[in-house]
Amino acid sequence: MNKKNKIIWLCTLEFLSRFHPIKYDQVPLVLPLLRDFQKYIKRHYKKAYHWKKNSPLKKAVHTACEPYLINEQPVVKKERKLLVRAQLFPLTKHFKNSQCIYIAHHKKEYQEARTHKECRPLLYLPRIPETKIAGTAEKKIQNQLKKIFRSRNTPRFFRTKAFTTWMWKNTRNLLIKIRKVHTLFKKYSFSGVLYGSTINRHGALVTTFAQTRKIKTVNLQHGLFGEIGHLPVNAHLNFVWGKSHQDYLLAFGAPKQKIKMVPPVFIRNNSLGLSDFTDKRSVPPAPPLKVLVALQPLGAQHNHTMIRRIENAAKRYPGKVLVSYKLHPDQSRKLYQKQIRSSSSKLLSHSGNSLHNLMKWCDIIITPYSTVAYEGLLCKKAVVFYGRPQPFYYLKGCATFVKTEEDIKKLFLQLIKHPTFLSTLINQLSLKDDIKNHSYAPLAIENYL
Repeated sequence: MNKKNKIIWLCTLEFLSRFHPIKYDQVPLVLPLLRDFQKYIKRHYKKAYHWKKNSPLKKAVHTACEPYLINEQPVVKKERKLLVRAQLFPLTKHFKNSQCIYIAHHKKEYQEARTHKECRPLLYLPRIPETKIAGTAEKKIQNQLKKIFRSRNTPRFFRTKAFTTWMWKNTRNLLIKIRKVHTLFKKYSFSGVLYGSTINRHGALVTTFAQTRKIKTVNLQHGLFGEIGHLPVNAHLNFVWGKSHQDYLLAFGAPKQKIKMVPPVFIRNNSLGLSDFTDKRSVPPAPPLKVLVALQPLGAQHNHTMIRRIENAAKRYPGKVLVSYKLHPDQSRKLYQKQIRSSSSKLLSHSGNSLHNLMKWCDIIITPYSTVAYEGLLCKKAVVFYGRPQPFYYLKGCATFVKTEEDIKKLFLQLIKHPTFLSTLINQLSLKDDIKNHSYAPLAIENYL
């Protein structure tokens, strides 16, 4: 684990330890707040570093988080009524024996889900009325927080004006959402909950609430794992794409009985939900060279620099290199449009641009670490990573990295002058997991639920 992530986790464990007794409607507040707290640490990293720079991380991350998770076993129900994140609708179209209630957490997700007539009943969390909960419960939380903030035993980091302001604001918003989720669970008797993340603010909220009511919770892997944003394992069962992903979670202390392997399902990359990556082969590129760049949510400055370097390198070979930049689902075209300087380059929003069509179109994929790279390797495409050389837990073979404008220029030159170099890139890198049949993934998920 790198130094920055270690500091983030040391602070996170302190946060869990200090605030885990605080509950509202049986829900411990720290779990739905965990991911946002880690983002807060990133914004205040200097202070966090000075606080924790000499502290060791004594246990594996999941093991250290275990005391703060809800570990009660779910109650098996006869009904097969599932609460499903609206984004996962394409997957549930293949369910045969379950009634699904879909819930959208933000406006864009709700508007997209409404276009699918089969995605019904569809609920929008901001519009769900709040259940009335005794005002004494909220008053108790206020008193608990005040006591922690005023105690000399509380680390100074948690007594700063910046943190207390953040905590009060996020707690107020969370209590409103808990009351809305209570209304939802009061109206429907769910047998299970299916989300693509049980760590972000949306998934952690609903999953934690369901766990306090002893309802089955399932997490479906939606992207490549990392040290931040995917731990701890916070669901009764976690479906992962193969053994390399299982081994990654086990290395951080996740219990093996909570992990099940199913073939990949790329919900956000495919309007149909399920990817067909069988029997695809790249051939030597026909001029011009077609490059697909998959952006990641690594910050505007990082992406501006990457785009500028690729654009400058491509300009060295006019008419010979076409570049398409595929935005991450959470990114806006406005933020990067000015960086596109060549008439041969395009900036593509996530919606309305089929990744499958882009995969067929391109000769090579460049990305920092996107799931697009994983799908590209399944499709037998050449993949090059932008950034400093580093190990990726799901790869075997020799990965190629580019960072500078000169690196990218040399890569383009090799591919233009020596078309067989594309085959070299393809053959030297592959996935650890041998994935052949992906058609049974929806059935396996539904059977557990």
